[in-house]
Amino acid sequence: MVEVPDEVVAVLDEFLDVMLVELPIELPPRSTTDHRIDLEAGAKPPAQAPYRMAPCELVELRKQLDGLLEAGAVWGNIVWAHSTSTDLVNWISHKTAIFPSQQADIKCCWSGSATILPGGKPVILYTRIDPSERQVQNLAMPKNLSNPYLIEWVKYPKNPLMLTTPMNKINGSAF
Repeated sequence: MVEVPDEVVAVLDEFLDVMLVELPIELPPRSTTDHRIDLEAGAKPPAQAPYRMAPCELVELRKQLDGLLEAGAVWGNIVWAHSTSTDLVNWISHKTAIFPSQQADIKCCWSGSATILPGGKPVILYTRIDPSERQVQNLAMPKNLSNPYLIEWVKYPKNPLMLTTPMNKINGSAF
């Protein structure tokens, strides 16, 4: 059985009216209103004529976009955002926690998870794409453990922790 920290138990107890004891067997009934937009009296719609690009501009734009796609730039901006909350309802955004900065993760800092190591030290394990287009696992640690929001993270200098090779037969797409 997993031991739940007292702080988590306190939040669950405080919000019993919104926390389910067990998951429902089926989806809830469909709402009669999908969404609602309240209009201000006298406000003008934000409609305007669409921008039309000249054919020569369109050719140049297509050329630039194709170059970016070939270079892998579409995936180059994947980062770990960072937000904190004291009540799980209201959130404060902080600067990016992890972004491509090492040669080993220059293509992206993909998904992963945070965990607590024995001794109470938090770490982030994240997937990234290396220059050889392989998915590998990296490690990051908080720069300042005394900061309650763990604002800054430092990447392990010997990343990657796990590399896919023919010898170890690790399935890189399973990270």
